[in-house]
Amino acid sequence: MNPVEPHARGAVVAVAQSRGHHFSKRIALSIRLIAGFGVDGDAHAGATVKHRSRVARDPSQPNLRQVHLIHQELFDELRPRGFNIAPGDFGENVTTSGIDAARSIMAESILTKIGTGRFHAYSAGSAPGVAPLPPVITKLASLGHDVSRLASKSWSRFTGPVAPRMDFVIALCDTLAGQSCPDFGALSVTGAWPLPDPAKFHGSPAEQATMLNEIYASLRRRIEIFMSLPFATLDRMALKARLDEIGVGMQVA
Repeated sequence: MNPVEPHARGAVVAVAQSRGHHFSKRIALSIRLIAGFGVDGDAHAGATVKHRSRVARDPSQPNLRQVHLIHQELFDELRPRGFNIAPGDFGENVTTSGIDAARSIMAESILTKIGTGRFHAYSAGSAPGVAPLPPVITKLASLGHDVSRLASKSWSRFTGPVAPRMDFVIALCDTLAGQSCPDFGALSVTGAWPLPDPAKFHGSPAEQATMLNEIYASLRRRIEIFMSLPFATLDRMALKARLDEIGVGMQVA
């Protein structure tokens, strides 16, 4: 894997590896990823755990952290606070930029699975990366969702004359955090279900996993309520009000 220009959307900014157990990793011109193993020549590569604290507990545990990723946006956020962090400083193998957080991809997967025969679900974003956030794909796959066709898409694909008809458009972007949301005008019944952006959450792997669980559970509950609405008896304004009520009543902390 070779790094590309940092201004590219969905880019790999830098790659790094280290043969020893150190806090930081040395930047490399390229790294070799081996499926089911990790980064060739890196101290954390292997089928079983390599972190020394985990090895001390049970060296036979499967290695679920073979490749470490951190997004460049974290460094950008820390820099004004006086922390001059560079790629590799946190021990990551891959520093990324512009990777899609995939809240809408989670919603697409849920509605596709539980709404088969009633709804056709699509996902899109304002500035999609080249691929969904990897932990989101892992989460969906672990819950039995088909992730083979999931991809990051711009919402512009669904606004042209040949776009599929959208009866409902639900924005998941966190408007309170200044994120932009699409305007489909009078073409569809719209609703707002603001959710935090997983890519901008900074915490331990366990805390990040907990957040993804909460977002998934919230989306699942909202979609189940949405599917139970009496569509045949509600007019357009009533449907929009109900959609917004679902979003307001089920916030994620």
